[in-house]
Amino acid sequence: MDVDTRRGLEEGVPRLLELFRRTGTRASFFVAMGPDRSGLALRRALQPGFLAKMWRTNALGLYGVRTLLSGTLLPARLVGAGMPALLRAIGAEGHEIGPHGWDHVGWQDRVHRLPVAAIRTELLRAAEAFEAVFGV
Repeated sequence: MDVDTRRGLEEGVPRLLELFRRTGTRASFFVAMGPDRSGLALRRALQPGFLAKMWRTNALGLYGVRTLLSGTLLPARLVGAGMPALLRAIGAEGHEIGPHGWDHVGWQDRVHRLPVAAIRTELLRAAEAFEAVFGV
């Protein structure tokens, strides 16, 4: 499971955990650890196909207003680092869990032009936040 947003972690993951409990399924969860700055993705509105994709996938219904404004008009909430008890619950239920980077939107938008030192910093931030949650 790829968890990039705070809403996905808060609302989607508990539902998935319940489903997996009922079916005896084990899964791998990879959770963005840093800020949910999903609202910044709106900068991509001028890219070919972006608005069509948003319309086709019903982004407003899927993500909600809070997520679509997160990091712009509304403050960015921490995803994994902001919900440590839920991350520990994922692991306690027997699922694999790992960090999916620090700032998901920032990574998508900048990774192609980041210097190696900045990439290292992003990965270390995610690892440190993950270690803080699990005490390793």
